[in-house]
Amino acid sequence: MARAEFFNLRQDYTEQAAGYLDRRFGDASGRLYNEVHRCTVRALLCEFVNPVARGLEVAPGPGRLTDVVRGCVAAPLCVVDLADGMVAELKRTVRVCWPDVAVVQGDAFALPFGDGWFDVVATFRFIHLFAVQRQRALLCELARVLRPGGHLLVEFNNRRYGGALPRLRERGLAVELRETYTTIGALSGTLPEGRLLVVRGVGFPLSLGALYRRCPRLAVAINLRLGRWRASRGFAQQLLALWVKT
Repeated sequence: MARAEFFNLRQDYTEQAAGYLDRRFGDASGRLYNEVHRCTVRALLCEFVNPVARGLEVAPGPGRLTDVVRGCVAAPLCVVDLADGMVAELKRTVRVCWPDVAVVQGDAFALPFGDGWFDVVATFRFIHLFAVQRQRALLCELARVLRPGGHLLVEFNNRRYGGALPRLRERGLAVELRETYTTIGALSGTLPEGRLLVVRGVGFPLSLGALYRRCPRLAVAINLRLGRWRASRGFAQQLLALWVKT
């Protein structure tokens, strides 16, 4: 069971839209996480994905990472979100900052695009809301709109974050608040029509918020290194997985 089976996500995220970024990423730890997240996504796209013609970001919320994805797309980036409030927030940002970004309100499980339309598709902090079977359906839909040879970048919750932390946390949560977790080992077989290229970790059970206030570059550098090392990335809070469609 996962959160999406108990909540109306469209309504839930519409209610959260105003002030979402400040609540989630406003303190020192949140700002550190956000900067590391942005750096990791940018590095993956720059290292493995050449500048491409058409790109899609699914469930971008208010657009925290939209400009990063936009940076690797030659043609106007397209973004799709279902929540009315998030779409409104995103349109306000797009009007001021990225007028070339096309905002579409739509369902991630029934994307309003033809097969093989995009060169790169990305989604962050979204798929963990769904149970495993629904995750598979979502990945199939994302892969459908991706051309052969295109790249799919998806973020998952990591079951091994901090060792036993997810299991201990779930014991204290009502069933309707639980999320879905995976492991690095399970990712390689997650997308049948894709080849897993790389996995990076983001977010570690270390108290680096205070260090970020004093020395932000050092705190970011430590997190980025941990996210790349084979020995440490498996304990990250989130796993960023990049596939190429075969």
